[in-house]
Amino acid sequence: MSVPKLRIVCGNPKCRSPLLVQNPHKLKEAKCPACGFLNPIPEEEAPTQIQNRLPTELGWLIIKDEQTATQTFVLMMGANTIGRQSNLSPSTHMIITNDEFMSRPHCTLTVRIGILGTIEYLLQDGAARDDGRWKFSTNGTYLNGQEQRLSEFDCLYLSDGDIIQIGVTKLVLKTLQLSQSIQKAYRQVEDMDYGRTVIGFKTP
Repeated sequence: MSVPKLRIVCGNPKCRSPLLVQNPHKLKEAKCPACGFLNPIPEEEAPTQIQNRLPTELGWLIIKDEQTATQTFVLMMGANTIGRQSNLSPSTHMIITNDEFMSRPHCTLTVRIGILGTIEYLLQDGAARDDGRWKFSTNGTYLNGQEQRLSEFDCLYLSDGDIIQIGVTKLVLKTLQLSQSIQKAYRQVEDMDYGRTVIGFKTP
């Protein structure tokens, strides 16, 4: 029987060392050996009693991009995979696009209930394959126009209005807490300026 492990990145902004945590289900915190920062261990599953009270739609991803037509995707509890439309390698949310730098699927946005009972949104590059192995995207996943792509260890907490770039296409996260409805979320994104686009990729 394999020992449960969790990959995280140290939350100390001056450190950011990758950590491999053994038996994370037995811990509340993981001490970084490089800097000593105590990293909280996230909850893996939402409490059933809270989850049963939630609406079906827990947030939205809305394309806000100069090149791609606006499309809206409803986020559900659990792992939401996002990528280029494909019948052979389908994602939970498939983008109709000519973006040749976007993988199929490209990234995973997990929605869950945190330890305080609030809805959490976590972003990772890549997605789980049918055989259970994780496959990373060819060109990486970027957040809020930052040049540094998400590493294989990154699992980032997102906030309302964060801009995710996959390929050269950008999507805005709108959360249930701040937008309440898909109509309001769409209007809020329409009023936003276009985010910075990271460029310089290779064709998958």
